[in-house]
Amino acid sequence: MDVEIHTHSGSIYRVARDPRGGWWMRAANVPNPTSPRLDPGRWWAIRRPRPWPPKLGQPIELRASAHLALDDPRRVPGGGKITSPIRIIRRRR
Repeated sequence: MDVEIHTHSGSIYRVARDPRGGWWMRAANVPNPTSPRLDPGRWWAIRRPRPWPPKLGQPIELRASAHLALDDPRRVPGGGKITSPIRIIRRRR
């Protein structure tokens, strides 16, 4: 199962857990001066999001996996995202 998160800024994030327990995210995020646009078709390896499960009205931290080197292509550019407050949470199968 994965979760689709819509934020107040208009970004949409999908967070999923793989069968081995790894966490992944992809984003159709709205860029700003401190947060570049991510490729919406690409999955990025992340740590367990905080908070998990996500909560309406709160931001969520989507950080790069700690074991990834800075130049690893699976690493989220900038080390991850802290979203604007969440306005919609959809659980997907």
